[in-house]
Amino acid sequence: MSKTRTQITFEELKTYLTAYLNGSWETLPFPMDNTKCTSEEEIANKYVSIISSMLISYFKNIDYDPNNRIGHLLEMIPIMQKNKDNESRFNILIEAIQSTPSLRGTSWKNLVLGIKAEGKGHHATRLKWDNNSQIPVQFPERFFKHADEQRKTVTIAGSNFVTSNPLKQHSEESLVLDASYCTLGKGIITFSVADGCGGHLHITPSYYEQTTYSDEEKLKKTESENEAFRKEDKNIARAAHFATKYSCRFFSVYPTADHLNGDMLSLIDLTSEQIARKSPGERTTLLCARAFPVKEGYRIVGFNIGDTALIALNPITKVFSTLLPARVTISDSGQEATAQVPDQYKHGQDNFYEAVQVDAIVPKGTLIFAISDGYLDFLPTIYKIEKYPNELKYRETKVDPEQLKNLFSDISEPITAELCADLLTQYVIQQTNQARLNMIPKLETGPDTQIGDDMALLAILLDESHEHHNTNNCKLL
Repeated sequence: MSKTRTQITFEELKTYLTAYLNGSWETLPFPMDNTKCTSEEEIANKYVSIISSMLISYFKNIDYDPNNRIGHLLEMIPIMQKNKDNESRFNILIEAIQSTPSLRGTSWKNLVLGIKAEGKGHHATRLKWDNNSQIPVQFPERFFKHADEQRKTVTIAGSNFVTSNPLKQHSEESLVLDASYCTLGKGIITFSVADGCGGHLHITPSYYEQTTYSDEEKLKKTESENEAFRKEDKNIARAAHFATKYSCRFFSVYPTADHLNGDMLSLIDLTSEQIARKSPGERTTLLCARAFPVKEGYRIVGFNIGDTALIALNPITKVFSTLLPARVTISDSGQEATAQVPDQYKHGQDNFYEAVQVDAIVPKGTLIFAISDGYLDFLPTIYKIEKYPNELKYRETKVDPEQLKNLFSDISEPITAELCADLLTQYVIQQTNQARLNMIPKLETGPDTQIGDDMALLAILLDESHEHHNTNNCKLL
C-alpha cells in the first residue's frame, strides 16, 4: 500500500468505500489472494479490517470543524447505503467499526460527525385503542412510555383522539405520527419533537353504503383504501422521526452555543433535505434545541417551526415558562395553517420568520418538556396575534403559568422527569375527558364531532449529572 491509512484524502476514502461496498475488489489498491475464498462474504472479511481502519483513522485525525463534519456526512450518506446487493458487505463493515472498543454502540454517522452520544426516542409507535367518543381516554393504556434508569429522561407517545363519526371510529392498531428524540453524551444534551402532518384516514364498508357494490366488493375496496392509508401513515411517521433524529444529530456536532446559533438556519435547511430524501412528499412540524451547561445553569438554544412547544418548570418556584412558543400563521382570509418542514415555512436570509428561535439561560434543576400540539391544546394557554416583518399575521401560544402553578406544588418526593411527565399527561387526559363529556350532548346536532390528536412528549431533568460534560470539546476519539 503506497499510503498509510491516516494519509488518505477524503476523496480516496470515498473511492475505497464505494469499491468495497460494490464488491469491486480489483480496483482497491491493496490486492489480496482471493482464489481460495468460496463466497463474497469471505472476501469482504479479508478487506474489511483495512477499510474500517481507514474510516476510523481518517475521522479521528481530521480537524474538528462542525461544517466540514456535516459536509462529509452528507457526502457519505449516498455511499453508505445498505441495499439487497451489498447488505452482507455493509453489515460486515458496520460490525467491524463497532467492534472497536471506543466505538461500541456508535453509529457510523456519529463516527463521521465526531460525536459520542446515545440517541433515544420514539417513532412510528404502534398502539391499539378504541377512538369512540363514548369511551373514556385512559393513561397509560393509550400510551407508550420509556424512561431511563434514573428517571431523568422520559418519552411518552400516544393519542387522545376521539370521534363521534361512525365512519372514523375503529379499535384497530394505529401509528402515532408524532415523534421525539434526544441525544445525550459527552458535552451533548439535544432534544427534539415533531408532529407528522396529515394521516389517520380510515373507512368502514358503510362508506360505500350508497353504491351498487356487492358486500364482498365493499370489503375489498375498504381494505384496499385502508392499506393505502396505512402506507401514508408510515411515511408521515418517517418524516417526523427523521426530522427529530437529523436535527438532533446536526445540533450535537457544535462545541459552542454561539457557533450553533450562527448556523441554525442552514441546519434547518439541511434537516429539511434529509426529510425530503427519507420520506418524499411528507411534512412535519419540528422543534429542536440543545442545552449547554454554563455557570448559571444551562443555556438553551434552538428553534421551533409550527405548533409544537418547549416549556420549562423552574425547580425552585415550580412555575412554568415557555421557551419556544407554538405559532400558527393566519392568512388574509383568516384561515390558519401550521408551518412545516421540509418546504412549507418562510424564512429570510437573515431572519427566521416562521422558525421561532430561543437563546435563554435556565437554572440547574430545570425540567424541560418538548411537546406536540396534542399536549398543548389541552393545557391552559395564553396567546397573542402578531405580524412578521413581511406583514403576515400569526398567533403565538404559550402555556399559562398562573393556571398551571398548582400542578406540581404538592409533590413531596424527589422530582424526576418521569413523575412530572406522568402528572402532565394525566392532567391533559383529565381535560380531554371533560371535553369529551361536554361533547356528548351535542352529538344529536351532527355525526362529525371530534377532539384530540396524536401526542408526543420528551422530558429531561437538567440537574448536576450533566455538569461533568465538557462543552468545549465533544470529540469522539
